[in-house]
Amino acid sequence: MSHEMNLEQMPVEDLAQKCAQETDFYFNHKNYDSRYCFELFRRAIRNTDERALEVIIVQYQPLVLHWVERWGSKHPEFSLFNEEPQDFVAQAFERFWISYISAKFENARSSLPAVLKYLQMCVYGALTDAWRKLHRI
Repeated sequence: MSHEMNLEQMPVEDLAQKCAQETDFYFNHKNYDSRYCFELFRRAIRNTDERALEVIIVQYQPLVLHWVERWGSKHPEFSLFNEEPQDFVAQAFERFWISYISAKFENARSSLPAVLKYLQMCVYGALTDAWRKLHRI
């Protein structure tokens, strides 16, 4: 497989492997290339590719869980929620897939950080809704 292979032609499994590798580089503060991960998002969002969606969830579930747990560590009332952290992870991904339409993706202009920032906002939206619900009771 040529390094210059058109990303749109790469099999999802190859993209997933490269995305995981580049994500590790990112978290270890090494040079990384986000094109592979961005291509997975492109396929999932624009092409409604179910396999790309599955790969993204597997790839980013730990990061989304980290965001949930970090929020929970800053809010003592988090333990009062009748939901597990994984429930918020699922809600965040659901919000993302419902609201991050192709037009929003186009505005990201090949920026994986912009896409992940939106996913992070979906996490905080799910948590904020639960917090509001807790305080209405």
